[in-house]
Amino acid sequence: MFVSDKLIYIMLQKTGSNYIAKLLSQTVGGKQINSCKIGKHGWLKNYDTEKHIVGSVRNPWDWYVSYWHFRRRVIDKNNNKFLIQRNWKKISSLLFNSMFNNDYSPFNRKNISLNDVWLHIKSEIRKPVGLYRDVLCGKPDKKKFKKFLYLIFDDERMRDFGEGYAESSIGSFSGFMTYRYFKIYEKDFFKEKFFKGIKNYNQLKKFDEENNILDFTIKTENLKRDLIEILNKTNHELSPEDINTIMCSKKTNTSSHLKTSYYYDEEAVELIRNKEKFIIEKYNYKSPLDCFH
Repeated sequence: MFVSDKLIYIMLQKTGSNYIAKLLSQTVGGKQINSCKIGKHGWLKNYDTEKHIVGSVRNPWDWYVSYWHFRRRVIDKNNNKFLIQRNWKKISSLLFNSMFNNDYSPFNRKNISLNDVWLHIKSEIRKPVGLYRDVLCGKPDKKKFKKFLYLIFDDERMRDFGEGYAESSIGSFSGFMTYRYFKIYEKDFFKEKFFKGIKNYNQLKKFDEENNILDFTIKTENLKRDLIEILNKTNHELSPEDINTIMCSKKTNTSSHLKTSYYYDEEAVELIRNKEKFIIEKYNYKSPLDCFH
């Protein structure tokens, strides 16, 4: 997350968060801090703050294309191969958490049971590493992307992506992006009665209405203007130079790919529409194929 004198920006992955943090640093000052042992994309430990809390979101159809390209890129550049090979370190970590960890997180003694550890062991044994290599390596195309989507939402493969997605009850009816959203933008989400107890979409919406911590939200599609508007609303005095810095800057850490509409057919569009219903409805997003109808 990024913290300044007047605001806390909580960074949801693949929503331009690094870029937003950079612009905040250049215009209003502050610093990026790591939290909760997971780095810059962590959640608040203390909600009792007078600072404005800001987050960012993105069109879910675009988010999954970006996430797929990111997973491809980190395999090539960072040797991050947890999807294309067995990840036994994850099992030992889960076992430790299920027995000893009492921290507020998806991985604590109340949220992770020994049965969950056993399910992860079976999942690692059965992991289709060859299929992951096929969809994440080599030349990208829409068929590989669609296969990747179905892997994320497959009940047998959700554990491959970690982060507690498979253990949370919302994983049974909501997508990976929604899960990440709730991890960092909702108060008390990791308490067992919520992490394991939100069973359907209506309960999810009600929980968000009562526990969402965001005062303002930046939409990636309108990032620069949203950021300027939010800084004005939070009593930041932006100079003409500050506004020019925001409006003329170039994005960082972007994935290079074709237009989002290239990767989707009707079936894939409906898959995201069903899984990411919460974000689509809350932020009024349209599918990349809507403009063709």
